[in-house]
Amino acid sequence: MRRQHVIRGWIVDFYIASARLVIEVDGDVHDLQLEEDHRRTLALEREGLRVIRFRNELVLDELSRVVARIVDAVHCDAPTRAAARPAPT
Repeated sequence: MRRQHVIRGWIVDFYIASARLVIEVDGDVHDLQLEEDHRRTLALEREGLRVIRFRNELVLDELSRVVARIVDAVHCDAPTRAAARPAPT
């Protein structure tokens, strides 16, 4: 897992290359930039990536739930995604 990773000019909070998975942790500032976050998610998805988002509060209060969701996302369709296209740099 890479932290604060750059993908096509976007800085993502976390990136798991083997799963082509972007993990974003959103604080209150994201409430003010919903459209920008949506455009960013769409751009990353056009690169063949999946994006999952968690609120800061959820990470702090229910970390085991967040980790379980990430583990599920990593294991979901892993062979299909890996064959689809190379990971972006």
